[in-house]
Amino acid sequence: MEFIEIVNGVATSVASAGVLAIIALAIKPLRVALVFKTHEYVLVHHSESRRCEWDIQWEGQRLTIKADNVHNDYLENVTLIYNDQAPGESLGSMNVSREFFPRVSPRVSWPIKVQLSGIVKRTSDSGREYSVHFVVRRRRW
Repeated sequence: MEFIEIVNGVATSVASAGVLAIIALAIKPLRVALVFKTHEYVLVHHSESRRCEWDIQWEGQRLTIKADNVHNDYLENVTLIYNDQAPGESLGSMNVSREFFPRVSPRVSWPIKVQLSGIVKRTSDSGREYSVHFVVRRRRW
């Protein structure tokens, strides 16, 4: 009788863990938290200089973001370069959105993705300053 109780207890535990895993993977915020590792960066651009270039070093990887100009809700003529692998991925304009770049394509298979999550403009006597918010993410495994 004890053997049957042990098997029943193990089966119940495995079934409970399976149901919780299915629920966690079905809910997008939980799935993203479990599957992806993310970090947010706030980078600054002054309006006196038209072109901008930022380098993000994250977990032994390097992402270079080049843009011709910063506007209120998009970056103009953006190029993403992963680990100095020129020429990079040209995006044209990169709008503030929830979408991650580069998009999945047979040509681009980077382990990291980047999202332009927001742009904040501050105006002062010395000119305009933009805080550009990026989210970088990669799979945990």
